[in-house]
Amino acid sequence: MRVIKGDPALQIKTQEPGACVMIGYLDGVHVGHQMLAQKVIDLAKEKNGYPSAFTFNGKLYTKNIPSRGMLTTSHEKIELLEEKGIETVFLADFTDWLRDMTDEDFVRTILKDNIKASAVAVGPTFTFGRGGKAGAKELRNLCLKNGIDCVIIPQVTIGDEPVSSSRIRNYLYAGDIFEANVLLGRRYFLTGTIVSGAMVGRSLGFPTANLDVSNPLKLIPGGGVYACFGHLEGVKYECAVSIGNRPTFLGGDNSLEAHILDYSGLIYGKELKLEFVAKIRDQIQFESKEKLSLQISKDVIKIREILEGQHE
Repeated sequence: MRVIKGDPALQIKTQEPGACVMIGYLDGVHVGHQMLAQKVIDLAKEKNGYPSAFTFNGKLYTKNIPSRGMLTTSHEKIELLEEKGIETVFLADFTDWLRDMTDEDFVRTILKDNIKASAVAVGPTFTFGRGGKAGAKELRNLCLKNGIDCVIIPQVTIGDEPVSSSRIRNYLYAGDIFEANVLLGRRYFLTGTIVSGAMVGRSLGFPTANLDVSNPLKLIPGGGVYACFGHLEGVKYECAVSIGNRPTFLGGDNSLEAHILDYSGLIYGKELKLEFVAKIRDQIQFESKEKLSLQISKDVIKIREILEGQHE
């Protein structure tokens, strides 16, 4: 994988012709984005070029980062695109220069002159140019004038609704992990560093790993208890994950805690990746620690049952 990143006016350039480019913010690299990736792979084979993506640095593209967070960090997005066969990613900072660029300048300067595109592929709702006033049809017309092929793929729908990053965010925030994962074409995941916490789980007989999510802009699913797979030091574990403010203990700041089943050892400072499989219940305020401990025991049994058939 080759990554060309930085200021789009100065650093997003290549001397190599033949880029077949998918364009967009591509948050989540969901099944719609995956169809775009396959299209530019096919175009690259036809044109003896190379499949690539032009996208934006999530840390700087704040216009498209909702309060609920990103589905993928820039690093995750690059890794997922590579898995789908993309060979080069042009990762542009969303500068004022790029924001104020007209649609004509974007095609001529960015696509034609700077990245030497021979073909581009976008979805039907794609917008670009100053204020996002130009759409996919305008892109096709401008590409034609500049000697670039342009393919507009059909809208991808699941359940009679368009697949979109915002739809996935809504599902995750509501705890509807199954629907979110269907649209993603994979399990939703997040990664963080294990830090010390209040030791509440340990006092109940279920020690937990408190996760400090690596990127503060990353979306954390809505409050509740989840069945997850955890990846720790190259080993895959079943996990019971709690997201919320511990209502039984009079609340507090929201936290993300993972009880890693069948694991014992020192874990502070280590990186843990969580893949979300299902939400099993909302957070509940219990009358006592004993009743909470009993419920967690039931949660663990249910989570084992859910994950038993999910191992790959």
